[in-house]
Amino acid sequence: MRKKTENFIEIIYSSFSRKRVLILIAVIFFYFAYQSKIENFIELNLLIDKNFSNPWLDFVLLFISIYFSIFFFYKINNDRYVPSYNELVLGLLFVFNCFYYLFNSSKLNWEFTSTQISTVSFKYIYFLLAPIIVFLTSFFLRFIFISFSSVKPKPLNNLFDDSPISDTAEDELDYSEIVKKLKEVLIGQTSDKSFTIGLVGPWGNGKSSIIKMVKSEIEPKISFFERILAYLKFSNNKDLIVINFMPYLNHKEEDIISEFFTSLSKELSKFNGKLANQILEYSKRLTNIYKENKLIELFENISSKSADTPSKHLYDQINIRLKEVGKKIIVFIDDLDRLNENEILEVLKLIRNTADFNNTIFVVAMDKDYVINRLKINHEILDSKFIDKFFQLEIYLPELESIKLQEYFVKLLLKFKEKFNSDFELRLNNAMKNNFNLFNLYVKNFRDVKRVANQIIFEYPFFEKELDLKDFLNFTYFKLKFPKFVKVLNDNRNSFLEIDQTGKFYRLAEKEDENGKRPKQKLNILKNKNYGLNNFSNLDRYLIFEKLKANDSVNDLINGNNIDIDLLLKSLVSLFGDENKMENKHSIKFENNFRKLMQQKYLSTDLLQEEYQMLFKNSRSIENDLMQSRHLLPYELIEKLYQEKKIKELLSRFDYFNSNESSDIKWTILILGILLEKRKNYQLQFNEILILVNTFIQKLIDIQGHNKIYLDKWLITNFFDNVLSTQNRLILYQQILLNDNLNNYRSLSNKDLSTIILNSFKEYILELKNKADYTVDDFSIYDVYHAIKDADGIADDVRKTFISFWNAENIEILCIHMIDFGLFSGISYTLKKITTDIFGSPNNFFNFVEGLKTNTNEKIITEFIQLYKLISITNYSLFIVFEFKQSLKMIKIVNDELKKSIRSRNSEDSFTQVFFESNNLDMMNKLVSDIDLESQYGRLFLFTYEDKFYLIINLNNPLEIYNIRQVLSEKIIKKLHTESDLWEREKLTRKNLFDGQPFFKSTDSYIKIFSIQSNAK
Repeated sequence: MRKKTENFIEIIYSSFSRKRVLILIAVIFFYFAYQSKIENFIELNLLIDKNFSNPWLDFVLLFISIYFSIFFFYKINNDRYVPSYNELVLGLLFVFNCFYYLFNSSKLNWEFTSTQISTVSFKYIYFLLAPIIVFLTSFFLRFIFISFSSVKPKPLNNLFDDSPISDTAEDELDYSEIVKKLKEVLIGQTSDKSFTIGLVGPWGNGKSSIIKMVKSEIEPKISFFERILAYLKFSNNKDLIVINFMPYLNHKEEDIISEFFTSLSKELSKFNGKLANQILEYSKRLTNIYKENKLIELFENISSKSADTPSKHLYDQINIRLKEVGKKIIVFIDDLDRLNENEILEVLKLIRNTADFNNTIFVVAMDKDYVINRLKINHEILDSKFIDKFFQLEIYLPELESIKLQEYFVKLLLKFKEKFNSDFELRLNNAMKNNFNLFNLYVKNFRDVKRVANQIIFEYPFFEKELDLKDFLNFTYFKLKFPKFVKVLNDNRNSFLEIDQTGKFYRLAEKEDENGKRPKQKLNILKNKNYGLNNFSNLDRYLIFEKLKANDSVNDLINGNNIDIDLLLKSLVSLFGDENKMENKHSIKFENNFRKLMQQKYLSTDLLQEEYQMLFKNSRSIENDLMQSRHLLPYELIEKLYQEKKIKELLSRFDYFNSNESSDIKWTILILGILLEKRKNYQLQFNEILILVNTFIQKLIDIQGHNKIYLDKWLITNFFDNVLSTQNRLILYQQILLNDNLNNYRSLSNKDLSTIILNSFKEYILELKNKADYTVDDFSIYDVYHAIKDADGIADDVRKTFISFWNAENIEILCIHMIDFGLFSGISYTLKKITTDIFGSPNNFFNFVEGLKTNTNEKIITEFIQLYKLISITNYSLFIVFEFKQSLKMIKIVNDELKKSIRSRNSEDSFTQVFFESNNLDMMNKLVSDIDLESQYGRLFLFTYEDKFYLIINLNNPLEIYNIRQVLSEKIIKKLHTESDLWEREKLTRKNLFDGQPFFKSTDSYIKIFSIQSNAK
C-alpha cells in the first residue's frame, strides 16, 4: 500500500513544474487582490431582475446540463480520456469561484436566480456546475482507482519490439560484468578534458541495452518520500549529470550542435543559471559558424584559439563554471551507426572539439566497421586510424553464441504457443534440431531473433496445417534476407526448379553427365547424422550453381558478394534440394505449398490442402475409362467451397496442378464440368473454365505419349453425358471434341459425332418445350444453335429442329429476338442477320410468323409484320423508327433500353420518319435530287420494293402532324406541280396523311404517305 501511495503522490508531484506552480500562485494572488473589481464587474454585467423566469430557458439549460454531464462521464470512463493540465486547472478554478460566491452571497447581498423543478428550487448556476463537477469527479475517481487498484490489466500478446532492456535481471547475454566495469569507469574517471568511451559491436548485439542498464545503475530510482527526506536533510548530493543524446532524431547537421547544447543547458540550469545561458550563447555562435560555412573553425581545437577570440573566451568561462558546479557530465550517444557520413562527422567533431569540456564523459555506441565505411564513401577520411583518436577507451562486445540465440528464439515463440496447435512446442524443438535449419547462418543477433520470431508468430498460423515448420523457418530467413529474389523465384521458377516425374513437387535441377544421366551421390546426406550446415558439399552438382555464379542480374539482387551467393545457394538447397527430405505432404517442395508461400495469401477464403485432397477422394473410381457412379462426384463439397468463397481459389489451384496420374486429371475434368454447370451461380466465366478443360485434356494426351487411346469416348460417357446438362453439352461438343489436339485420339468419325450432336439438340429442344415458361430474356437456344450449326452434314436438320420449337404461344418472343436495336438513333430497329441464317431469307421468316397468327396474337403479329415490311423496303440498310402499341413484352424492353441507354436522349435524338410511296420513278428521282429538300432534311433515301418506289425523309426536331402537311404543301407538292400540268393536287387531310390516300396523282401515277413514325415520347 505504501508503494502505491508513493507512486500516486509521485504522479501528482511530477505534473507540477516550477512554471506551473508559479502561474497557479499568481492566479490565486491576483484573484484575491482584485476581488473588489471582480465583484463590481459581476454586479454591473451579470445581475438580472429578481423575478426573471422563462420556462423555455429552464428547459434548454436543463437539457444542456444533462447532455454534457453524460458526455463527460462517458468520455472519461469509456474513452479513457485524460484531461490536460490546463483543462483540470480551469475546471477547478471555475468550481472554486462558483462555490466561493455561493457561500459569500449573503455578505455581498447577492441572491442567485432560481427556477422551480417539480417541488425543488434549483439555482441556475447549478446547471453550469453539474457538468464540470461530473467531469472532474469522474477523472479523479478513475485516477485514484487505477493508482490503487490491485487488479492490473492482463498484458496483451504483442509482437516483440526492438526496445532495449534497462534491468540487469532481464539480461539474456550476461552483460552484467561489462555493465559493472563501465559503471566503475564512469563513476571514478575524472579529467580536465572530455573522455570518450566507444561501445563497439555490430547491429543488434545489445549496445543500447548496455547503455540503459548502465544508466539505471548510475541513476538509481529512489522513492518520492526518500527524495523529500533527502531535501529536508540537505543531502541532495547528485554528483552526476546524465544526458541521453540521440543525434539521429535531428534532420540537419547543424541541428545536432543546437540540440546537444540545449539539452546540456537545460540540465545545468538546475545548478547554475548563468552557466546555462553561456552554453546557449556558445551553441548559437557555433551554429552561425556552421551556417556561414566557416568549417575550418570546427576542425580546429577550441583550446588552440587565441585568447582574445570571443569563442575561446566563452569556452574558458564555461569550463571555469563547470568546475565551480562540481558535477560530472555523462553523455550517452546511441546509434551512431544510424547516421550518414556527414552526421557521423558532426558528432565526432562535437565530441573532440566543441564539447571538449572539463570532467565530461561521452559513451558512444556504434558499429565501428559501418562508421569507417561510411566516412570512406566520400573520402571524408583516408585511414581507419582517424577514428581511433576520438576514443580513449573502446569496449568490444563479445560475439553472440548461436546456442544462446536459439534458446532465446524458442523462448520467445513459446510465449505465443497458444496461437498454434497443441504440438507446436514439439515441432519447434524438432525443427531447431534439424541439421538443415539455417538459423545459425541467418540469425546473428537479438534483433534478428525478434524479427524472425515476429514473422513466425504472424504468418505461421495461416500455414500451420499446410507447411512443415522447418521449411517455413528456412523460407522465412530466405525471404527476409533476399526479398527481391523471392519474386524472381516465383516469376521464373522453371529457370531454377523442375517438376519431378510424378508432377507433384518441385526440386532443384541437377547436372547430367555425358550420357545424359545424373551422377549418384557418394554421400548419403539424409542418413548422415553428422551432416550439418558447415558440410554443404557438392553444391556445384545443381544447375543453379552456375546460374547464380554467372548471372549478373541475379547478383544485383543480392548485392553480388560471394558470401550472399553462397548463402543463397545453401538456402535453395535446404528448401528444394535432395537434402530436404520429404517426410510428409507438408514439405515446401509440394507444388501447392510452394504456391501458397509464393502468393503470400492469408485469407479465410484460402483453400486448404486437406480440402483440396477431399475433392479427389473418389478419383480412383474411374477405372477402365468408365466412372462407376455419378453420385461419387464431390457436388456437396464444391457447393461448400462456394459458400466459403473458395471457388476462385480452386480454379487458381488448378493452374498449379502437376499430377501425372491419369485418374487425377480425368477427375479434375469432371470437377471442371460441375463448375461449368454452376458458372452463373458461382459467377465464373465460361471461357476460363473451357481453357482449363482443354488444358487438362492436353495433359491426358501428353502423358499417353504414343499410346493409342480414345479420349472422345471417355469424354462423351463421363464428362458430357454424366456431368453436363444438354445445353452445355451441345455448346462444348464442337469446342472440345473437334479440337485439333484430339484428332489422333478419337474413335468417332465426324459423321458419328454429328449424329450425336443432332440427337442431343433434339433432346434439348424437347426439354425447352416442356419448360413451363420460356422467357424473352432467355437466349440460350441461340448459344446452342451457334455452337452446333457448323457440324458436318446436319446444318439443315439443326435449322429445322430449331424452327420446330416456335409456336403460336411463343412466336412473340421469336419476333423480339430477331430485332436488332439501333445504337444512336433513338428507338429504331432492323432485322438480325441470324434470321437469314435460320430461315433462309427474311421473307421465309415473315411467312413463318404470318403462318402462326391466331385470333389471340393477331394484333401483336400484325404489328411486327408492319415493322418487318418497313425494314424490307430499305433492303435492311436503315434502322426503322417504329412505335409498338400491342406487344407488351416489346414495350417493356424498349422502356428498359431507354433507361440504361449509354447517353441520355434529348430533342436532337428524336425525329419523325416519313415513307412516301409512288409508282412513278421519275417523280421520285426529281424529289431525291432536289437540292433544297436535301439541304433542309439531310440525305434523302430512295428504295424500290415490289415494283413501287419509296422516298424516306427523317424530320429532325419532331414535327406535329400539321407541320408535316406544311412541308408537303410547300416543298413536295409545289415542286411536282411546277414540273407537269397533268398532275392533280388533292386537299391535304388526315385521310390523305394516315389512310394511305394519294395527295398528288395523275392518270397513271400517284404519290402518298405510306408510313409516319416518330420516336418522340
